[in-house]
Amino acid sequence: MTSLKFPIRAAERRGSSQCARSRKWWRGARVQASDVETPSARTNFWQRGAPSMRSVRAVVDVGVGAVLLPARKIARRAGIDVRRRIWAVTGAALAMGAMVLGAPAHAIEVGDTVALPSLTLLDGKTLSASAFKDRTVIVEYWASWCPFCAQQNPHVQKLYEATRGKPIQIVTLSIDKKPQEAVDYMKAHGYTFPAGMENDAWQAALGKRRGLPELYVIGRNGKVLRKEVGEMFGEDVAALADYAGK
Repeated sequence: MTSLKFPIRAAERRGSSQCARSRKWWRGARVQASDVETPSARTNFWQRGAPSMRSVRAVVDVGVGAVLLPARKIARRAGIDVRRRIWAVTGAALAMGAMVLGAPAHAIEVGDTVALPSLTLLDGKTLSASAFKDRTVIVEYWASWCPFCAQQNPHVQKLYEATRGKPIQIVTLSIDKKPQEAVDYMKAHGYTFPAGMENDAWQAALGKRRGLPELYVIGRNGKVLRKEVGEMFGEDVAALADYAGK
């Protein structure tokens, strides 16, 4: 297996031809097997590699030696270790990127204000954003495989039937991987309440879920009036009708 080490000082002595060869070698560099977490990832570094920080540092070192040799000579005279400086900056950038990408989305809470987007329902119809205007909206997250959702959804269906004609809109979001699983579930149980698939727009509006089922009551002004994480008793679901028009 090719090593990721590169003789920086030798390259400096040999000049630009060595730089060109080192750049070519760098582009074809491969990570060591010991630096990769899984066997399937032991392939080209740029295509599928899952390198450790040691591998990343080795590649950065190679890049510094291949591209910035003249700069290093000048910087050394000024007492600056360019390779160490660049690695420090690169490491900080990688760490910051990891924090940004890995940071959980903000979960909305009672008192927050949200703007709900339109939703394509499982039957192909579209529930436009205007359907939520001047109405209390009840949003429920569920999944066909969730046992607690299976206990709560019959009560949601009763609530939907009991609030027809009132200023209240019920909308439910399935987190199933395949829409057909949600469609089959709805048909099997005879549910008619509006249901669609969770999507990026709704994730952006409501933030990160904390559990299943999860239910929100959103007032006419867009403010979250209530949030429930976990299964609710039947009488509590029925009592949500009192929020109509609020």
